[in-house]
Amino acid sequence: MGFFSNFFSGKSKGEDDKPAIYGGDGLTKHTPAIINCGSMRTAQTLMDRVITSHCGGGWTREVEFTLKDPKDSRKSIKMISVCTEGGDKQSFYFDLSRPVKTAVKLQGMLDSH
Repeated sequence: MGFFSNFFSGKSKGEDDKPAIYGGDGLTKHTPAIINCGSMRTAQTLMDRVITSHCGGGWTREVEFTLKDPKDSRKSIKMISVCTEGGDKQSFYFDLSRPVKTAVKLQGMLDSH
């Protein structure tokens, strides 16, 4: 199997049919916004979009970390705490399973060559 066929095998797993951001509103760990993209750079842009939609412009990042779901090790949840322009604190939760899975797959292919 060639390099590109590993990514473009033609087998849809349903993820491609979903929008770039779906799932929950991202306001609690129980309702994370699911980021549906193939790169961490794009994921970053999508997370910023969700935060801006809730906080408006002028927010700044404070604390952020990524955790594995104890019930499903394939799931990665990122929490980002921000401070709004008005001084309010807000935390957001994102399911990064797909971009992390793609990054791990790419790293594995690069390591094997």
